[in-house]
Amino acid sequence: MSEDAVLYKVQRLVREKIIRHVANSSFRTFRSPDIDRNRERAGSSFYKFERSRTTYRLDQLLAKYYSIPVNNLLTFNSCSASYDCVVKSLATLFKKGTSHKLGLFVQYFELPMETKYLSSSDLPYQQYGQISDLYADIDNLSIIVLESVSDIALQLINVDNLVDTVNSRKSNKPLFIIIDSTLNDKINYQDLITRFSVPVSVIVINSGSKILQLGFEFSNLGTLRFYTNLPKKFWHILKPKIQLSRDLTNSAVPDFDERLLLPILKHPQILNQHIDCLYKNSVKLDHILEPNKGKFKTVFYSHGISPYVLFQLKTSKASDCVTFVHSLRDFIKLNNSYVS
Repeated sequence: MSEDAVLYKVQRLVREKIIRHVANSSFRTFRSPDIDRNRERAGSSFYKFERSRTTYRLDQLLAKYYSIPVNNLLTFNSCSASYDCVVKSLATLFKKGTSHKLGLFVQYFELPMETKYLSSSDLPYQQYGQISDLYADIDNLSIIVLESVSDIALQLINVDNLVDTVNSRKSNKPLFIIIDSTLNDKINYQDLITRFSVPVSVIVINSGSKILQLGFEFSNLGTLRFYTNLPKKFWHILKPKIQLSRDLTNSAVPDFDERLLLPILKHPQILNQHIDCLYKNSVKLDHILEPNKGKFKTVFYSHGISPYVLFQLKTSKASDCVTFVHSLRDFIKLNNSYVS
């Protein structure tokens, strides 16, 4: 058995033990309202149902990791849920009958699908083929949705171009910029918000199911960070709307899931070491695939920028993609490695 396969088996055993430990030590066993439980012991204020609970301990650890005030961070049971709640909440700020539009330039398939579902006559949307096309239409947009990487090659978005474009807006209405930072979280958003000379709020969403769990994938997790140059009272208006949307759509992180995540997030230095290892593994995987690259149109990885590897096939047929996944698994195993 290869070294990677042994490590995978160890990971499975550790994951199983952690889950059993949390299950055996948890005193919360019911999903319905728990009226008699001591709120101090729970570390949270009263809530009606688990779907509307606040993850105080998880929020504090994540706020520390991201170096952001805990009041400016919210957690969800997925990144998709955070996007859903944000767009719905922003739509309630616009007066009916007024002209507002959402502009979208992303690579990941899920965001356009979700945006189409969330759009309405009061908040139409447009998906742009190039970021330059979105920037050219900036005066007609109230919300723009971007990713922290500019293309499939996993290169960072050009922050200078973003700042210059937004600052050139002729409209004095606040602009909301939603950035999915899942593929790269190296932008300094604290610094970014200070560079805008027009009213701007930057809302950063991120999937915490990938990097933040050391590969254990204990739980679906989405985070939201809020940065603005608007008066503080604006966030005090928007945040309750997002929280209400989260509660009504059952998008909060469950109690059991929070307990699984807390031990990992208490050690940010381990998380950073994990990310460094992922960078190294990206390079290693690229070298392993070198003799077999004839099947790919391109293999993208970016050492130090994004700890992911993206494969672009020469075909777009679904059946060919499935065949590729199976052949990739076999190929890696033959090279004494392991892929789960």
